[in-house]
Order: sequence, then C-alpha cells, then structure tokens
Amino acid sequence: MDKKNFGFISLSRFLLATFFFASLNLTAQAPVVPQTKKLNLNAQDQEKSTITVNKMVHDFGKIKESDQTASTIFKLTNNSDSPLIIYTVHVSCGCTTPDWTKEPINPGKSGYVKATYNTPGRIGPFDKTITVESSGKPAMLELRIKGTVEKDK
Repeated sequence: MDKKNFGFISLSRFLLATFFFASLNLTAQAPVVPQTKKLNLNAQDQEKSTITVNKMVHDFGKIKESDQTASTIFKLTNNSDSPLIIYTVHVSCGCTTPDWTKEPINPGKSGYVKATYNTPGRIGPFDKTITVESSGKPAMLELRIKGTVEKDK
C-alpha cells in the first residue's frame, strides 16, 4: 500500500472517531427538558392558569465569598382550576443555577423555583434574573436575586 494513502486514511479515521466521541459527549451533557405533551392540556385550560409568587425579588444582603453558594426558593402557587406546568427556567448567567418543580402543579397547590448563586471569584454587587416559562398567566415570569459578595477578612 502506498505510504501517502495510508497516512490519509489514518488521519481520516482519527478525525471521524474524534467527531463521533465529541458528539456523544455533547449529547450526554444536553439538559433534560420535562415532557409536557402527555398531559394533553387544551388551550382553554392553559389560559385559565394563574400564578402568584411569594416574592419577586430576593435580596441576599451581604454574603461571604467563602460561603461558596447562596440559595433561595420562590414559592409559586397555582390559583386556577387547571394544572400549571413550569416548562423551563432560564438564568441570566452561568453564575446562577436553577431548579424547579418538574411535575404539574395542581389547582390550589404550590411548586417552587430555587435559585443558587455561586460566590467564588465574584466579589461585589450582583443583580441576576431568573425567567420562568409556564403554562400559566403570566406565561413568562421574571424573578430576581441580588446582593453583595464580600471578600473574606
């Protein structure tokens, strides 16, 4: 076999294998989105859902960098006669990690959105938004966390 062809084939195999394993890695890290199609909510039921929140803004005040994280929970109550679904929660930066109720919230019941702010390397004031997308009214809800991270003395 010609050495030039052998080198090209080896390089092609290497690049193909690299692409394959990189694709697998990206697929494994993709976020899991809760399935909502199983519920079969009609448009009329979704329009009836209303949400109330115990607070729109949480002020952590002064927190230490060494605390590593600071968390708060926003309580969302379904004030309607149909299930409420939180589709997804977006944060304004990678410094905040969200968690939320993945199951439908029945009428009169409450769910949550938890926001965790990571403090290391973030000395100074912060003001971040958490956007909640749901089947209720309002369909998009903007929550905020704020505070000041202080350097340890």
